[in-house]
Amino acid sequence: MATPGGAVRILLAWELGGGQGHIRSLLPVAERLRALGADVVFAVRDLAPATVLTKAGFAVHLSPRIIGDFGFTADAYNYAEVMMRGGYDSTANVALIAACWKTLLHRVRPDVVVADFAPGALLGARVAGIKAASLGNGFFLPPLVTPLPTIRPWQRPLTERMAQSERDLLGWLNAALANHGAAPLKMAAEIAHTGCDLLAIFPELDQYENRQGGEFIGTIFSSPPQAKVSWPNAPGPRTFAYLSGANPHFPAIAMQMRALGSPVFAVARGLNAQQARAMCSPTLTVSEMLVSVDDALRMARLVICHATTGLMSQSLLAGIPVLGLPQQAEQGLSGENLKRHGYGLSLAENAPAPHITNAARHILSTPSFARAAQSFAERHRNFRVERAIETAARRILARAGG
Repeated sequence: MATPGGAVRILLAWELGGGQGHIRSLLPVAERLRALGADVVFAVRDLAPATVLTKAGFAVHLSPRIIGDFGFTADAYNYAEVMMRGGYDSTANVALIAACWKTLLHRVRPDVVVADFAPGALLGARVAGIKAASLGNGFFLPPLVTPLPTIRPWQRPLTERMAQSERDLLGWLNAALANHGAAPLKMAAEIAHTGCDLLAIFPELDQYENRQGGEFIGTIFSSPPQAKVSWPNAPGPRTFAYLSGANPHFPAIAMQMRALGSPVFAVARGLNAQQARAMCSPTLTVSEMLVSVDDALRMARLVICHATTGLMSQSLLAGIPVLGLPQQAEQGLSGENLKRHGYGLSLAENAPAPHITNAARHILSTPSFARAAQSFAERHRNFRVERAIETAARRILARAGG
């Protein structure tokens, strides 16, 4: 409901998926909504990266979710199984998630719930009779079809298991909806669709091909002022890497980046200063501190990352090809787009490190990758992230009042 002062109240919800990308993309939208007069509240999966939200003056709640004793622990092969791995794996769990989100929504009393990979928030909005919208990259919004497509197209699909998972999820969701007198879903994918689905991604990078529905507004990313990049003093084309230092494969990856023999600057989140220094060499600088991505991209000829949507988009908008090192299925799908469009290469999930040197050298020595990236940059030369933020904010406000 509107606040006593008449402001529209909006809940921005993040429930599934790790990393800091969700908060980094939601924060500028929240700030724009606040500037337009809305009262914005957050519900987040993890409080640790939410410090930036509280510092910016936003109220933050912890998203209700199941965090252990899952009945489904296998690798997910479709969106239904992604939800099952997130705790939506039994009648009791789905009912509990729906009830807890309904309680949170009753406490916050928003006019509209905006979900970034937050199916529980959308389930709660359905049972509470609250308007909803979706905002995020393509992975959070599966196509409105049945059977759901595989999210591991590089592997043999487990067709029968996937179909059963989808049927099970639909049954559990509809049981929860029936408990609260809400209308049933016709297919499991409907849980993610709101009628105001904002795809913060470029069509070429969408994780699902030939999608119907949703509005592409372009990737939302923030580029806060950070330290400039201190490149190694070595000859050759420069490579910028942004990777997880907590990845158990990172020491081997660092060795392969050293083996390139040309200058590499790598941001490794999760390392401390001593660990980062120990991995440096005359051609490789490893930093545990964030640096200015814009500054890095001005000089780089190649970007290495975990095929994350934000950095991939920034790199391609700068005309720079990408080597993807995916750690999970969502990033694997993004990596498939790199290969399909010729924007770079992507290795298999947590691929053996020796392939990295060869793949990076191949991209750097093959002009077609740079040409394809430059073609992407030219095609989207009029894109402005500020415009995408404005579009998102205006659509959400319209949803609240519509």
